[in-house]
Amino acid sequence: MIKIEMDEEKQMEDIVEGMSVSRGFTIIKSSHTLSPDMVIEIEGKKIGIEFKHAIVSGAISTGIGQLLFGKVAFGLDEMWLVFPKGCYGKIPISWFRTLQHVGIITFHLGDEGFVQIEEKDCEQWGRVEWLKHHLKRSGKL
Repeated sequence: MIKIEMDEEKQMEDIVEGMSVSRGFTIIKSSHTLSPDMVIEIEGKKIGIEFKHAIVSGAISTGIGQLLFGKVAFGLDEMWLVFPKGCYGKIPISWFRTLQHVGIITFHLGDEGFVQIEEKDCEQWGRVEWLKHHLKRSGKL
């Protein structure tokens, strides 16, 4: 399972590397050895990007820690948490607001590039309802 997750995150990294020339940004760091997954520079701003394969609490909370580490270690101006466009689910509103509070911007990454996730795109229910929904969908409830 970890191999599949890493492959998906590596594929997202490859997409961003391919976009760098056409979109006019510079890749400063591209490696999974130290968080965040990638650091790019756009118009003089250092942006840390953490790729996550799925919208689940574990991935979101890990991403927050990795980006906050990167903010200090690399002097980031912005922090982005990026999910693949077709990934299952929506960010619960409570997580979205937490990410906003700590200064993390969320995106989907697809063929058209980065598409910012907005509050209207989020699940409007709380954590308990969200957990029940996902357990039911997975057949565990």
